[in-house]
Amino acid sequence: MTCWKCSCRTGAANPTAQGDAVDPELEELKFLQQLLALPSVELLEKSVNTGIKALEEIRGPFDAKEAPLLAESAEWLKAIGNLRRPSKAKTILGVVGSTGAGKSSVISAVLDEERLLPTNCMRACTASVTEISYNDSTDPTETYRAEIEFISADDWNAELYHLRTDLLDGNGDVTRDCTNAETDAGIAYAKIKAFYPKKTKEMISRTTPDEFVEEPSVRKFLGSTKTLKAMDAENLYTQLQTFVDSKEKNNEKTMEFWPLIKVVKIYVKAAALASGACIVDLPGTQDSNAARAAVAEAYMKTCTAIWVVAPINRAVDDKTAKNLLGESFRHQLKYDGTYTSVTFICSKIDDLSVTEAVESLGLRHQTAPLFSKTAQLEKQIGQLKTRVSDLLAQKESLEQHADDVDLDWEKWEGLANKVVKGKTVYAPTKKRKRKAKAAPSKSRKDRKSEEPDGSDGSEASDKENSQPSSMVQRGAPLTNDDIDAELGSLKSKSRALRRQIRGIVEDIETSRAAAEKVEREKDDLFAVIKELCGKERNEYSRAAIKKDFAMGIRELDQQDAEAQDPENFDPEVDQRDYDAIAADLPVYCVSSRAFQNLCGRLPHDKFDPSGFPSVEDTEVPALQDHAGMLTEKARAASARKWLHEFAKLIYSMIICSGNHATQATLTDSEKEKEEAKLERHLRSVEKACLPALEQHIDDATNQLTSNIRRAISDCIYTSFDHLLPEARALAPDICQGWGAAAKDGGLAWSTYKATCKRHGIYAGASGARNMNQELFDPVSKNLSIGWDKAFQHRLPAALESFAQAIRDHLAHFHRLVTSSPGGGNNRPGVRTLDAQLRTRQHGVASYPAVVTKMLQELQKTANRSFCPEIQRGMVPGYEAVLAETGKGSFLRMKQRMQEHVQGRGDEVFGGATETVRAQLEEMQAHVAAQVRAEMVDLCATMRRDYVAVMLGRDAEACSGLPRQERLLRAEVFAVVTRADGFFEGLFGEGDGEEEEEGEGGGVEVVKGYEAWPEDILE
Repeated sequence: MTCWKCSCRTGAANPTAQGDAVDPELEELKFLQQLLALPSVELLEKSVNTGIKALEEIRGPFDAKEAPLLAESAEWLKAIGNLRRPSKAKTILGVVGSTGAGKSSVISAVLDEERLLPTNCMRACTASVTEISYNDSTDPTETYRAEIEFISADDWNAELYHLRTDLLDGNGDVTRDCTNAETDAGIAYAKIKAFYPKKTKEMISRTTPDEFVEEPSVRKFLGSTKTLKAMDAENLYTQLQTFVDSKEKNNEKTMEFWPLIKVVKIYVKAAALASGACIVDLPGTQDSNAARAAVAEAYMKTCTAIWVVAPINRAVDDKTAKNLLGESFRHQLKYDGTYTSVTFICSKIDDLSVTEAVESLGLRHQTAPLFSKTAQLEKQIGQLKTRVSDLLAQKESLEQHADDVDLDWEKWEGLANKVVKGKTVYAPTKKRKRKAKAAPSKSRKDRKSEEPDGSDGSEASDKENSQPSSMVQRGAPLTNDDIDAELGSLKSKSRALRRQIRGIVEDIETSRAAAEKVEREKDDLFAVIKELCGKERNEYSRAAIKKDFAMGIRELDQQDAEAQDPENFDPEVDQRDYDAIAADLPVYCVSSRAFQNLCGRLPHDKFDPSGFPSVEDTEVPALQDHAGMLTEKARAASARKWLHEFAKLIYSMIICSGNHATQATLTDSEKEKEEAKLERHLRSVEKACLPALEQHIDDATNQLTSNIRRAISDCIYTSFDHLLPEARALAPDICQGWGAAAKDGGLAWSTYKATCKRHGIYAGASGARNMNQELFDPVSKNLSIGWDKAFQHRLPAALESFAQAIRDHLAHFHRLVTSSPGGGNNRPGVRTLDAQLRTRQHGVASYPAVVTKMLQELQKTANRSFCPEIQRGMVPGYEAVLAETGKGSFLRMKQRMQEHVQGRGDEVFGGATETVRAQLEEMQAHVAAQVRAEMVDLCATMRRDYVAVMLGRDAEACSGLPRQERLLRAEVFAVVTRADGFFEGLFGEGDGEEEEEGEGGGVEVVKGYEAWPEDILE
């Protein structure tokens, strides 16, 4: 027999052990083994949730009141605690685009909300970063939540200093240009008046930045966060609208907060964000407010993907995909390695001219039959409308005739009444006819309702119908028979006219219905034409944008290649597969207005959704799915990492709490003979194999560190040596360009001064300008190819090579140890080690992706440090420029700038590269330390697990353990080995079956690997 823990041989039976060997059904843990290979993110995440439930049961034995402390308890409980709180992967989708591109409308549509961002305060929403994340709160009162963060007092003080500089003239008074919103002074005046609406020009000129900041109504907001909550989107929208975009109230101006807003964070329960996506509306990084610019830059650095929004009618013509918001932006994408993470969105596809589309897209042949049919339908509609007009005229004539008959009826009915009273009456004769527009008499209406047979008879009017002015008494007096005969004749005429009118009304209704039907057919046909033109334009734009995007990358590659080695540069040789790049670019052509209309929103907008038969045709649902898809990589990596740690914990707990019968198969007669041989082998595992494994892993780690250092040196540091002299040589010409005439791209005196006041970065009325970036551009353009080569190619390759080497070492170590005599006598334990090794190999296989992500995040900080360091070196020059005043000051300002660049160019550029070099060195040290820590942990857990299974200890060392501890270990073993059953429901019938394993227990082993000598155990 062996003891419960360490495989030592003892003659006494262990009453608390699970038997002489691990239950064969527990050797495989077949479902747990397959978790890491699950194909879908959904299944992986379900596995994590299932594992969290399993952890509750696994923790149970440790929660007992009298549970003893095991040697491994602290480690296990810490691991369980960490696993019970899995981190949620976050994917940041940065949305960029020019003003008027429709970013906010596209974002609202993706969120499936009618309106969420304040529409009347777009200055705040476009000047500040707006982040929209999923709302995890279960409180119904905050179903919609927003946080408005304000800049700090120091940031506002600095901003006010610059604003007053732009606003005040040489005498310290507010300049007359303050009323012109197109000037820098006008922009500064608008910002100050927005937050200080009661300040007069004189008060503004006399108030210092410190005094502005310390005003109580302002001070309470600076550095604070305003939280808004609502149960519906409309309510939150109203709160944001009121808070961010204050208007005049009670004829008194109130402050507006938009100049102080740093970032707006909105939390909604949008399905598109439920999987971890976070949409960020990025206004750009050239904001004159340093705090907002820093926030925008920080978000750009953390973006997982970039969405570029442009109106479809400008996206192709403006070459937006090729130029991609400017050359600096494109180079930054290349530095960051995020060119392949770009998604292009063509907005406003409902803005379509059918005539222009037919001509420009060559759709005459396809649309000719449709337009011909439309013309036929329009002709039918015209004919039907003409018929309706004719019928209406005929109806009007008959109704006039019927009115005349009604009047005659009333007259004759009056005569009949007189005859009854004994009066003598004569037949009336009209002198003239009534006008055509005479209204029907009341008696006619009464007659319609009272005649029992449905005829047009009616009671006589109370008024006399014969007037001396219109009647002449002629002929013999009328008798009752004469009057009755005439009334009968009039009744027949009225009935006939009514029948005719009813028939005409029916004809009118039929014709109108027919016209409406044909009109609908025409509208449907036009919608088909519009849909055809829209889809053709979408596909044309999609193809053109893909091509332009690939050509933009190709141009960058060619520029970089020529700059790096002009003698060997061959423009005919492509450096990568640009067709594949074009094919892989996601392009969506969306209509947010059509989507909202088809969803029953925006009821007050008179929008015609023709051309969009369904919501899917707006491509907004596809864009929503795309947002979710972009999260899958991070979610899968996060879930696999969790499952890897979970599996490692389970196998370690099984190994450390189980019974490993190293010599259970030896007979008494063989025991004495084999004991010495087996003991030597087992001790060799600890004294030879394990140290050898640790040494091989250490060597591989050192090799990785060396490869990383060599790649950065070859691709980046060597470029510094020849790029810096070039940058220094070009700097004077760049500075001279700043002072050139406006037509040559130069700056006016006021803008030149404002830019220097802000240390080279200013977004004024004439646009954004960054002097520091312009000085860095010669280096940036030429350095990007080496940077890309290092971080996108050589370092990932080095990491893959390292991971493969580690996997090979693990596999050979496992094979050598477990295929020896000792392994054969403890097959259940070895099979557990097999499973644990596969788990470890899965983990090692993920190292390249994990470390590459770490490198990418760290290098983004380094590649963004050039401009700030150049700015730091340029500060004395900017200060010297600002010191010049009075007559001829502009000329002297330009001279001071030239003197600084020429005299201190080495310091400016050398300081920048040294700072970046130091950051890259720190990055290498950090990555090396992280990898080494992982490898140390790997070796430690390997040593613990293999010693526990393969190496026996003295029986005396185990016999003195308390009974409660032995019972706890038994309980832990039982609970842990049941963990596999939790995952059975995730697999279909037969999915849990593993293929039959060959030698080595299914462990990956590279053939011909010579690193481990086969006699290491001898």
